[in-house]
Amino acid sequence: MSRPALCASSVSRVPGCSDRRAAAFTLTEEGEAVYRRAFAQARAFNRELAACLSAEEARVLSRCLDKLQARAEAMMEQAQALPQPEDAAPAWDPLQVWRGGKG
Repeated sequence: MSRPALCASSVSRVPGCSDRRAAAFTLTEEGEAVYRRAFAQARAFNRELAACLSAEEARVLSRCLDKLQARAEAMMEQAQALPQPEDAAPAWDPLQVWRGGKG
């Protein structure tokens, strides 16, 4: 199955949005199955990757990642609170910087 066909059969549009410009989507049963398989593969990969860490190293890594996530969230909140020029990339989408401003 091609990627576009897989994507088309994996999601469905949710009706009932009053703004026709907006769209909401949900996973179909096939999409849920694809998600479950991908999640299981990712979990297995992560377990294999982390197998080289001792229990203490895993705890330290987990604490470091939690700390980095908290810092990133705080930085995003601060950036969103700042007044932005009209053509500035949104703080929630840092890739816009490389795409040249507004998408």
